[in-house]
Amino acid sequence: IQSFGRATVLAAAQLPSPRFNRVVGLAPDDATLLPEILAWYAARGAVPRIEIRPGGLNAALADVLARAGFRQTGFHASLVAEASVTPASDAAVHLVETPAMMERFLDTYLAGWGFPPTIHEGAKGNMRGWLGLPGWRLYLAEVEGRPAAAAILFLDGEAGYLADACVHPAYRGQRLHAALLR
Repeated sequence: IQSFGRATVLAAAQLPSPRFNRVVGLAPDDATLLPEILAWYAARGAVPRIEIRPGGLNAALADVLARAGFRQTGFHASLVAEASVTPASDAAVHLVETPAMMERFLDTYLAGWGFPPTIHEGAKGNMRGWLGLPGWRLYLAEVEGRPAAAAILFLDGEAGYLADACVHPAYRGQRLHAALLR
């Protein structure tokens, strides 16, 4: 993790996913830092996705990004709401607190997001450090004692950020996201 102006860059070279190799917060005033940011990634053997917040793009920044070979490929939605109790699956949801439970969480997480098996060991190596991070809560939902879904929550006071959640393909359609939210 490194800061360049107002941009924060994240790299996990062993995890070739844009979720873990991305630039967030790049603003028009930081456009001149793009070559330095790209050199930082090149030194780590990673390729970034650059996420621009709504309203954070002007013609100059778009030109710099285009000259560097970047183009818009999609949109990402973030939803904000007050938490409410929702009827959900009968899944048992557990806070991940031990290394053994972390391994079950990681297996479920990687399967749920469809990561190719060839990168599982490297990905796990990058993600094991999540266990015990201040403010982080990792959850594992189980159906009949089998790991079925995973979620990551960051808490700061009364504000929470549900960073992501996924369901193992074998357990989809059972309202497990609702169970994790609850």
